[in-house]
Amino acid sequence: MHWVDQYVGRPWAPGAQGPASFDCWGFVRHVSREVFDRELPEFAVDADDLRACMATFRDQAWLSNWLRVTHPVEGDIALLANGRYASHCGLFIKIDRAGGAIAHCERGCGVVVASRRRLPWQNIRFYRWAGA
Repeated sequence: MHWVDQYVGRPWAPGAQGPASFDCWGFVRHVSREVFDRELPEFAVDADDLRACMATFRDQAWLSNWLRVTHPVEGDIALLANGRYASHCGLFIKIDRAGGAIAHCERGCGVVVASRRRLPWQNIRFYRWAGA
């Protein structure tokens, strides 16, 4: 059993931080704390507002504690974008031999796991915790 199995199917809800439901950042924060022993900041953003989400990811200083990587490992944060700025996030998991997968909480789906190749976002950037 993989750690992600306990989360798959939990519903998406704007502003939800878990454990019963999440928005995308709430899911990443919760799993980072519970599985990877990392405390990430809480963002006050309307998860239903795409522009607000992009501005939040673009403007956050918290990324100074993360290194951008090209070869992700289990638990690295994935920032997903269709343009220049990310509008969604998830966590890399190594359960798919074809390049890994992303666990994320998506509006209308809840927590899901998707192969990197099947994600609708064209630009995926990975970040690894470098410590505070």
